[in-house]
Amino acid sequence: MDIHKILELENENVQLRSELRSLYEELDQKSTDQKLLEENNSLRQEILQLNQKLQQSEQQKQSITLKLMDQQELNIKLSKTIINLQSNINETQQNDIQNINQYAIQSNPNNNYMQQLQVLRQRYQNKNEIDSQNKDQEIQKLYVQLSELQKINNNNRLSRPLNKENMIKSQYRPRGISENKFNNFETNFTESRIFH
Repeated sequence: MDIHKILELENENVQLRSELRSLYEELDQKSTDQKLLEENNSLRQEILQLNQKLQQSEQQKQSITLKLMDQQELNIKLSKTIINLQSNINETQQNDIQNINQYAIQSNPNNNYMQQLQVLRQRYQNKNEIDSQNKDQEIQKLYVQLSELQKINNNNRLSRPLNKENMIKSQYRPRGISENKFNNFETNFTESRIFH
């Protein structure tokens, strides 16, 4: 809009200058005639008015030109600011990408450690299960052996006659214990199991 105004003022100035030249020429032609002095004076007044209009138009043109220059300078500053902001955005994005990559690189060892820990836990769990199975098997074997020993012991007891004389005269008396004391103990023990 300001540019159009400048163009209009420029055209108006050109017209004013043209009118001034024509008036000066007309004045020169009529200056020799004394009868036309009054007309010359009116022409001079008109010339002065036109000069004033021309000056006003020039001032407006200059003011608008200065505004345009200021606007252009402001546009340049804004462009620089936009360029700087875009550059900062690009740097920030690059830094974000680098940080993401660095985090990914740092997280990989952590993932590896977690995987190794899971493997170790699995191995430990498997080892514990194997150890537990082995112990269960050993316990089962011991139970079998104990059962067999109990059967043998029961068979030995059943193979001996259960008369009182044989129960009293035991041939398994420990050393250091008198025969009477052992016989009394064995008799009491046997009677408590059989007769009660």
